[in-house]
Amino acid sequence: MAQLEFAFIEGLEYSRHRIPNLERKVAASPLLFVQALAHLFGREDGGQDPPE
Repeated sequence: MAQLEFAFIEGLEYSRHRIPNLERKVAASPLLFVQALAHLFGREDGGQDPPE
């Protein structure tokens, strides 16, 4: 469910349904939070990030 919420986050973020499953996953996994940020705010220089 969290993956679907992430895929449709722009539509769900301000709806009455919100994103409860995604919020729980991110709260439980700091790595997932960082990966989501990297996905949403990718590098502007087109370079590769170092491996985790």
